[in-house]
Formats: sequence, C-alpha cells, structure tokens
Amino acid sequence: MDRTFPEHPHFQQKATQDALRNILRAYACHKPEVGYCQSFNFLAAAALLHLNNNEEEAFWLFETLLTDYLPQDLYDNTLFGLYCECDVLMQLTKERKPKIYAHLHKLDVNYAIFATPWFMCVFLTCVPIETAFRIWDSVIVEGYKVIFRACISMLGMFEDKLLQATDPGV
Repeated sequence: MDRTFPEHPHFQQKATQDALRNILRAYACHKPEVGYCQSFNFLAAAALLHLNNNEEEAFWLFETLLTDYLPQDLYDNTLFGLYCECDVLMQLTKERKPKIYAHLHKLDVNYAIFATPWFMCVFLTCVPIETAFRIWDSVIVEGYKVIFRACISMLGMFEDKLLQATDPGV
C-alpha cells in the first residue's frame, strides 16, 4: 500500500491505506477468478480519491471500471489482453504515426515496455492525476477507444525524442 501514490498526502495516512487494502481484498473475494493484479492498487486508489475516501462507493466504482469499461482479459494471469492491446497500439501507430512506428520497429521495441502502465493503470502513473481523471471521464463517456487516442497522443507528444533514440531502452 505504501507504494501507491507515495507522494500524495492522502495516501500517507493509515486510514486511507487501510481503506485501499479493504477494497483490494474485497475485490479479490468478489472476483476470485481475477483476484489481484498489479496496478489494481492505483485504480482503486484513484477511486478512493475521486470519492473522498468513501470505501464502499470506491469499491463499486473500481469494480464497474474493471467490469464495464476495460477489456475483461486485460488483467488475467496470462496478461493476454495486455499484449493484444499493445499489438493494436502498434498497428495504430503504424497508421497514424508512421515515422514513430518505423523508428520503433527498427529498434525492435516491444510496445509493452512503455505502454503497460498506459493500459494497466489507465495513465495514473505516467501523467498528472488530473489529466488521468480527464482520460477516465472520456473513457466513461466515449468508451475504451479513448485509451488508444491518449496513447497515440502520448507518442506524438514525444515524437522528437523518440525519433532521436538509438537504444530500445530509451
């Protein structure tokens, strides 16, 4: 729990960490076929923040996000869904950002290296939380396609740096 938004004052409080732990345990009992997956802590924590630490409402927001808005196999134990999303992102990059695609392809970059937190944490760990919440709002209103729009936008924002990279780890 202490690695979840460690700089945020709200998550430095024991009561908030306990509430987060309760949500994650309750979800693991509610959906034993899924249990717990890395990144659930950030999604549940964001729900807690958004709902002013109301544990029950945060649980249901978390559950609804996972059930109704994100791909069902994104968080399975094989991460098959994650790899599918990365393949779709690679194809979209090829279509919409061909220079970036060609360069990343030349470097043999696996999209999962940089896109995992985009998909698994719905951007919570890589943009300011206010921006992540705007993405969440758009996903709820327009659907999951917004995630791919945000991914392509992120690649576009860093196009110059990406095209200068000479190593797949950069």
